Amino acid sequence: MRHALLHTVLLLVCAAAPLLLAAQSPDELYERGKSEYAQGNYRAAQQHFHRAWQASIQAQGSGHEGELRFLARLARAHLKLREHEQALRHLQAALAIAQKTSGPQSEAAADCYLDIGNAYAQMYEPGQAIAAYQQALEIIEQTYGRESSQAGNAWMNIGTVFHKMGSYQDAETYYLRAFQVFQKSSAPDSEDFNRIYSNMGYLYRKQGDLQKALDYGQKALEIKLKNYAADHPSVAKYHRNIGKVYQEMGAYQAALPYMQEGLRIAEAALGSSHPQAAGAMTELAGVYADLKDYRTALRLYRSGQKRLEQALPPDHPYVLAGYFNLAVVYREQGARQEALAHYQFALKKLGARDYRPTSLIAQACQDIAETWAEVNGLDSALAYCQLGLQELSAHSGSPAAHWDSNPDLAGIQDELACLKLLGTKALVLEALSTRQERPEPMLKAALTTVQLALRLIGKLRQGYASEASRQHLNTGTAELYQTGVKTAMRLYRITGDADYLWQAFEISESSRASLLWRSLSEGWALLDAELPQAERAALARLEKQIADLEEELAEAAERNRPESAQTLQSALFESKQAYAEQLATLEEAYPRFRQLRYALPALEQAALMKKLAAERTSLLAYFYDDRQLYLFLLDENGLQGFAQALPADFEASISGIRAADIASFSYQNSKAAAYLQRVHLLHKLLIGPWRSKLSGKSRLLIIPHGILNYLPFELLAPATGKTDFRSQAYLLREFSIHYAWSAALWAKPLPEPHQAPLAFAGFAPAYPAAADPSGYRSQLAELTFSASEAKAGKQWFGGKVFLEGDATESAFRELAPRCRILHLAAHAIVDDERPLQSGLAFSLEGDTTLSDGFLHAYEIYKLALPAELAVISACNSGFGRLAEGEGAISLGRAFFHAGCRSIVVSQWLANDHSSAQLMVNFYGYLAQGFAKDEALRQAKLDYLAAADALTAHPYFWAGLVAVGDMRPISSNGRSYRKWLWLIGLAGLSLIAFALARRRHG
Repeated sequence: MRHALLHTVLLLVCAAAPLLLAAQSPDELYERGKSEYAQGNYRAAQQHFHRAWQASIQAQGSGHEGELRFLARLARAHLKLREHEQALRHLQAALAIAQKTSGPQSEAAADCYLDIGNAYAQMYEPGQAIAAYQQALEIIEQTYGRESSQAGNAWMNIGTVFHKMGSYQDAETYYLRAFQVFQKSSAPDSEDFNRIYSNMGYLYRKQGDLQKALDYGQKALEIKLKNYAADHPSVAKYHRNIGKVYQEMGAYQAALPYMQEGLRIAEAALGSSHPQAAGAMTELAGVYADLKDYRTALRLYRSGQKRLEQALPPDHPYVLAGYFNLAVVYREQGARQEALAHYQFALKKLGARDYRPTSLIAQACQDIAETWAEVNGLDSALAYCQLGLQELSAHSGSPAAHWDSNPDLAGIQDELACLKLLGTKALVLEALSTRQERPEPMLKAALTTVQLALRLIGKLRQGYASEASRQHLNTGTAELYQTGVKTAMRLYRITGDADYLWQAFEISESSRASLLWRSLSEGWALLDAELPQAERAALARLEKQIADLEEELAEAAERNRPESAQTLQSALFESKQAYAEQLATLEEAYPRFRQLRYALPALEQAALMKKLAAERTSLLAYFYDDRQLYLFLLDENGLQGFAQALPADFEASISGIRAADIASFSYQNSKAAAYLQRVHLLHKLLIGPWRSKLSGKSRLLIIPHGILNYLPFELLAPATGKTDFRSQAYLLREFSIHYAWSAALWAKPLPEPHQAPLAFAGFAPAYPAAADPSGYRSQLAELTFSASEAKAGKQWFGGKVFLEGDATESAFRELAPRCRILHLAAHAIVDDERPLQSGLAFSLEGDTTLSDGFLHAYEIYKLALPAELAVISACNSGFGRLAEGEGAISLGRAFFHAGCRSIVVSQWLANDHSSAQLMVNFYGYLAQGFAKDEALRQAKLDYLAAADALTAHPYFWAGLVAVGDMRPISSNGRSYRKWLWLIGLAGLSLIAFALARRRHG
């Protein structure tokens, strides 16, 4: 009975609910709608606004001022639900009421124009969107002023439309204008700032400046969460934006949780059928595709695509982009014909729209061209490349359809899309030329296309603020440089025109060390532009602030302190912003400063030949792709070069030399013979072709590429039929050898050496396990002979030596910026995955709380070390992860970046005994006035002369190499005191070495 009564009551309540709602006033319904809208419940909000509107008409009729309020809110709810036709119908009615009741230039009319612009922007109708936004902006500036928050939002909205059009430069102009307005009108944690940071982050991602995109995306999410609940639907896209940056960085596992959270929020708040939720699903599918989980990717793509097609018009770009996504998965699985069908269907639909989304069409052409090239349909591939380039340059005059024409870069909307198309076009033209009886026309067109693309790369590099973003650009354009070198070398071989040989060398050079050059040029600009001291000091303070925050942030991440990391991340963002603004101010005030900051490496053949002749040096440069090795020789007689097939075991041979297992060697066994076979084959490959050309030369400058950065050329030797390491005709016996990251860096004129007050500072830490029993230091062996290295430097040059507990990081930080020669005989710990986390271990004893005893590479980068020479006598100090175009991102490179003119580093695990003997002799020759490479050569020859059959193995002596400026140490840095003491020290070192060798054996 009780249950029956309860049931009856519930039925009565449910039946009465509509009557209760109807009994509510329009204002009550409106307020309930606002509450639902604020919480992201847009369907419920839309229903309440609609009832409020209807109730107001029943009460007061149509066309009154009160109706405007209900219509505007109802339209915005429809916009959130992506119901564009209903939204526009209500907005047009609202605009008519606003113009009638408040006037054509009223605030109410401006609000309507803004919402109309939003509707057209979502519909991908940019012309109508911009027209509406501009009408709104005109009213807003008259009503509120040009510097109002309302004006800033109008500027930002116009920027978003240009962004969707692929007009990134126009978009950035509007965003920066909006940002400047918000700085004056809005609170730092306001919604205005989370929106502008989000939009700018999205823009920087599209431009390829990924680190900047990540910084802005994280800051936008931080502010967003201060204004909205974590599960509000508008928060979802902020997670997705960060995820997409990580995805483009190749950090797919880092992207995954952001994409998953974006989808979770959207589905929970908006429902799975909402376009935002469907779009989030397809974006998540893209990450799974990148992770090669194609089954999951296809399932999510198909589900998301079905929902998009139900919610949006069939020709909406979001719907058509879904076909591209599906095509990518089919293509990666090898189903290229199915991929082409999806690509071409979407491209046809995009081309038929009244507004053609340029960037999407260009991307479709790029993908189709690549797919045709993969199935050897080169003519079709070329046609689609040209079609994409025509689309990108449509607003500045299309290039002709013929394959030998290219667009004017000044009129390009989407520069990254253009760069990809130019790279694919050059690759296809070079491949097609192999089918021609007269390949020269296509080869010339390919080379012209490469040169145009390289100009575009130079422009993009200037715009990228972070080294991470510039390196991402290097990685993405590696194939372009390979195509350029290959094409120029083929033209040289066919025509005999030496100009093509020089172009091949220049292209190979332009691929090298661009990041290092840019970083160094920024330092040179500060010195050479004659900036006022106060301006330089202000920049230096900001740089130090950024460096300190980055260090603290890295430590917080290592110790898993997310709250602390978030606070530091926010502070770091603000510091970077201040630094960027300060730089922009200086560039505007001092044009020479800007010119020097962005100066590109210049290679002038005559000047380079003159310098090589003056220094009695022959330059050997190498470049390779997956099939060919290109060799260049430049000396006073000019440039020579040729290509030869790359052996299949090329990289394995070099890795085998680095990874030799010395503990299991004897000079008679098969491992020694296998090792020497690699040495002989590499000599034949890398040096053999130039043997006759090097006759009479005494010095070699090596410009390596790729894995050749890991090879000490000194150990190369021709085959002699002998397996005794002492009897090999090592290259060392004929030449002093040094290295450079690029010919341009080597050739750049340097000022006279810095007159540092301290001639020498040597550091030889101790590593007692008891000082760090559970940490990594407990695994570090004591370096028994490291003190002798540091003492030798001091005895020849004066200065200071810090041994054992005194060799601390804080002591290094204090003295290193004031030294002419730095010597570090310490353990290095190399992190291949995160090279900037690599570092040098100092002693813990006596250290301050500001230094943890481990000097990271990222900390070295931020130091100012104007030393003539830095000797990093530590294991693998010259070894690091290979970065495309940059060589090894090593500790040695960090010292060079910090300002050291030259470095001596180890390419592999250094042997404490042999390194000590080499360094003692090296400093002796250096003090006598020898050039640095010649001093190192003589020290190695002395070592070989005294070595036995096993310790003559290159492992013991070849790993130490010299990089950079090889001029002798300036005379005021040398001291000829205590000759007898040094002779005695050398004798003691030899005795100790012999005893250690006996123990080793």
